[in-house]
Amino acid sequence: MKYSNNLKCILFLFVSLFPLSLMAQTREYNLVVENAKISINGRTLKGMNINGQVPAPKLEFTEGDDAIIHVKNNSSEITSLHWHGLLVPAEMDGVPGLNGFGGIKPGESFTYRFRIRQNGTYWYHSHSDAQEARGLYGPLIIYPKDTPKTPEQVILLTDFTDEQPKDILNNLKANAGHYNNNRRTLGGFVADANKFGLKAAANDRAAWGKMRMDPTDIADVTGYEFLINGKHNKENQTFIANAGEKTKLRIINGSAMTYFDFRVDGLKLRVLAADGRDVEPFEVDEIRVAVAETYDVEIIPDDKSHAIIAQSMDKSGQAIAKIAPSENMPIEIPKIGKRPILTMNDMGMGGMDMSQMDHSKMSPDEMQKMHEAMGHSMSHGELLGNEGGTDGKGRPFGWGKDHDPNLKVLDYSDLKSKNIQSDLRETDREIIVRIGGNMEKYIWTINGKSGENIPPINLKYGERVKLIFKNESMMAHPMHLHGMFVQLNNGQDMERLPDKHIVSVLPGQTYSVYLTANEIGEWSFHCHLLNHMVSGMMTKVVVAKYDGQMPVNEHANHKEGVKHIHENGLFHRYDIDLSKSANQDLEWQTLSWIGNDKHKIYIKGEGQGNEGDISLLYGRLISDFWDFQIGAGSQINGKAYGIVGFYGLAPYNIETNAHLMLSDNLANVELEGETKFYLNQKWFLEPSFKTKINLSKNNEFDAGLNEIKYGISANYKITPKFIPYIGLEAHQNFNSRLGQNDHESKLALGIRLWF
Repeated sequence: MKYSNNLKCILFLFVSLFPLSLMAQTREYNLVVENAKISINGRTLKGMNINGQVPAPKLEFTEGDDAIIHVKNNSSEITSLHWHGLLVPAEMDGVPGLNGFGGIKPGESFTYRFRIRQNGTYWYHSHSDAQEARGLYGPLIIYPKDTPKTPEQVILLTDFTDEQPKDILNNLKANAGHYNNNRRTLGGFVADANKFGLKAAANDRAAWGKMRMDPTDIADVTGYEFLINGKHNKENQTFIANAGEKTKLRIINGSAMTYFDFRVDGLKLRVLAADGRDVEPFEVDEIRVAVAETYDVEIIPDDKSHAIIAQSMDKSGQAIAKIAPSENMPIEIPKIGKRPILTMNDMGMGGMDMSQMDHSKMSPDEMQKMHEAMGHSMSHGELLGNEGGTDGKGRPFGWGKDHDPNLKVLDYSDLKSKNIQSDLRETDREIIVRIGGNMEKYIWTINGKSGENIPPINLKYGERVKLIFKNESMMAHPMHLHGMFVQLNNGQDMERLPDKHIVSVLPGQTYSVYLTANEIGEWSFHCHLLNHMVSGMMTKVVVAKYDGQMPVNEHANHKEGVKHIHENGLFHRYDIDLSKSANQDLEWQTLSWIGNDKHKIYIKGEGQGNEGDISLLYGRLISDFWDFQIGAGSQINGKAYGIVGFYGLAPYNIETNAHLMLSDNLANVELEGETKFYLNQKWFLEPSFKTKINLSKNNEFDAGLNEIKYGISANYKITPKFIPYIGLEAHQNFNSRLGQNDHESKLALGIRLWF
């Protein structure tokens, strides 16, 4: 017996000292990336897949496992995989260009190895060249240790289009409103005037026009098919659940650009976790799921069939499935709600008279100071929607105001950590993160800079900081930090603040979060709207140990920003305008460019028949809305001249050219402008003007006003790139030394194309 007791002690000591790492289970996966054609509802995309499927295979682990994931790249381009929301060594995070990782080249393999240190609902996707929008994404589920599995379903929400990501981005760079098919129209103005009064409706339009913004621009891209687990609505996808049996839904928004409003018709959603972290359970009817967020909810099905509904935030479509005890039970397809209209309150400017102010450069703080200085003297009714309600067409005013008022919708303030936070220290410092952008040029920024020009956020290992997000744009931005969780300052007690790795910052709003820098490495920090990220809204957080002044981190570069795959990419727009009037030669105009965000080469031409002018200009971006241009022009007969001036968007959305032309016998200023008024989503009016002012005499004209053209065209948008029109134009010459002061009017049929 004594021997037996000694043996037990020895065995106990051995087990106690045995490395825990050797007791961990190893879970191994083999993933193969390939080029593939993806077909959804008759639309086909030349995309990519993993192991022959889209979405990629579900990866499952248990907390404490050692993950070994072999990735073979059989595609024709460099790829990568990022483990979204997972705590991993920095060199395993999967972001090319950071931590010494260069991506996986065609024909090569890479093995990811890391210990699973958490549980919850996550996902994985490529972090290379917009490949996640082309099929490289899949769910990743981690189960708690020693916890029995319960009935559950993974609900992976995605958006799909047959357009290549590079083409979508080019369309946005060439025309930021390319996908906006829900603009304010003349009919809407009349309806608002009838409801609120002519002055209020006019003031509201003038305020938005002054800022060169569009309150209907809820989503940058439309035209998507919306999918659940890769399946279209027509596939009648059914999730089987037994009546009365609690069922967990693991909701993942794996889309490129789409916020989803998620609900299960007729059932409450008991929220259990957000971004993989447990929260104190609470009930809601609906969740607005930001891009890349995850939520765990519990439902209690009954013996009926219930629709699973994920409507896009801009109400352009919805993904539908059902949960039921058996396959062949019908559901009622819900109607899609009405697209909301943004208000000045959404921009942090409610109640102010905007008609005489230029706010294109103002931060929310500056706007607030101006608001206070005015003493709130202006009536909120002067600008529509500041007090909620709907416009004259019944569309709801305000971001997030399109939810059914009878439904409880999840708010960040509802989230309360189920577990006590381990770090309750006061913060060492505050870091402002201003997120904004220039929708007109489609450039997105952090602290006023874009892409590799954004300096990294350098943190000392172990320090506690407060990040203050200030959204200076009119769009929501799901900000994602790799490698660490932040604690959302949402009004809960400090010890119960919820963990998040995605923070959706609403238009014109300021949020703060706490961050403990406890993971060494270079960590990507970006907006998870794919086109915002690749258009500049991405930097990195560098966490390093310090010995005196020198950071200790083998791979981290503490000074350089993040290089974007599209940073030096070339974008283009080629415009052709052809028109014909009675008894006159064909008239032609071109205004085309090729270049990047800062530098462009413009080619401009106009003429009639075999006569006209061609100019070649270099353009340099000098502000959010203006390019400085310099170059040369020539008449087709060979008479050349120099050009210097500006091209851009003036207040009230007037597309403007202002140029000085100079040669040995020529010195004149040309001004051009045009804008658009939408009658409906297809028809729009386009008034325009052009004037030429001579600065000196020449053989034909005295100094002064030389000529003026003004006109208006009625345009029909078959597609954004194919627009026939009918136009009326008047042309008047002045100061002719030849005794000719011609006045001419003409009606013409024309067509505009761009590609």
